[in-house]
Amino acid sequence: MLSWLRDLKRRRLIRIETDPKMEPKPMPKPELNRKEIAQERTLKDIFYPPKTALASCFNFPNLGPNVTFELRPL
Repeated sequence: MLSWLRDLKRRRLIRIETDPKMEPKPMPKPELNRKEIAQERTLKDIFYPPKTALASCFNFPNLGPNVTFELRPL
């Protein structure tokens, strides 16, 4: 296999040819069990978690299109 390495003293790239017999073999992917798969989260779930808020306890009456409704503290 052909690879390149930077020589820090000379600031140049050096070509290195390795023996194919000495190349490392790729590691097999570990098998995931169902619990690990269920715990995987997408980036959307991490950065934008689902909003789980209770519904509002205020019931606004339907007063028509031109009527405003205002809540004031006591």
